[in-house]
Amino acid sequence: MARTAKIKVALITSMPSDPVSRDRLKKSRDEAVEILRQIADLKSDLKDIRDTEKQTHNISPKYFNSLVKREYDVQYGAEKKTASLEAEQEAFVESDILSGRATPNIEQAEEDDGAEDAE
Repeated sequence: MARTAKIKVALITSMPSDPVSRDRLKKSRDEAVEILRQIADLKSDLKDIRDTEKQTHNISPKYFNSLVKREYDVQYGAEKKTASLEAEQEAFVESDILSGRATPNIEQAEEDDGAEDAE
């Protein structure tokens, strides 16, 4: 697949003049603000859990954080690895089909929606 040249697009850095664009921008901004509020709430919840472990069970907050971070890395890393392996397996199958080493399974073949071409 040939790479296409990236086209520089001038990004908007000032208030849009038309009301439709302003309304869309306002909604996007408000949605982002709500997400930031949720993040702050979740950080507070995490702190409460850490404080409870410290006060109730004498678990060091630093030690607790290291356990949480390690488990997060294991779980998130496993998800990323699974997705990567699935993509690699698909590439192998497609390469085998192109090379004539395998035939496509029509019943399992996905209908091409062109999504990969849009990237």
